[in-house]
Amino acid sequence: RLMASGMDDYLPKPIELTQLIEIINRWCQSTDPEPIELPSLDWDLALRRANGNEHVAYEMMQSFIEQLPASIDDINSAWKANNQEDLLHHIHRIHGASCYTGASKFQSLCNDIEEALKLGKHATVTKKIPTLLSESEVVVSAGMSKLDSVQFK
Repeated sequence: RLMASGMDDYLPKPIELTQLIEIINRWCQSTDPEPIELPSLDWDLALRRANGNEHVAYEMMQSFIEQLPASIDDINSAWKANNQEDLLHHIHRIHGASCYTGASKFQSLCNDIEEALKLGKHATVTKKIPTLLSESEVVVSAGMSKLDSVQFK
């Protein structure tokens, strides 16, 4: 009756967790054939995050780029030592810092790794950490170039 009335799906009571997860997975799957490629550095996004203030965007990016190499060393050390708690701490900290810099791809990788760590998805962490490490080098290089080219009005 529910399906005939136009509903796409339903879950009868009592709700069983496996059925709920199955329905969520069925309806939340991406229909995009290719994932969207995020930019390594988006200065316009950095400006928006700084409420249009170029000086603030510059300072936020500069601070992020200065702390990124040490943070990456901490992440790499925790990962090599298989210290999941420290790894989560370091990823969470640099993820928060990346939110204000326009480092979209880096931020997304941090988010994915942080989520995977919280869910115990070690295969995802193992797959994404090397990408995060290489992306950090791209961000530092692109960020330094951008900072050198910024001219304040």
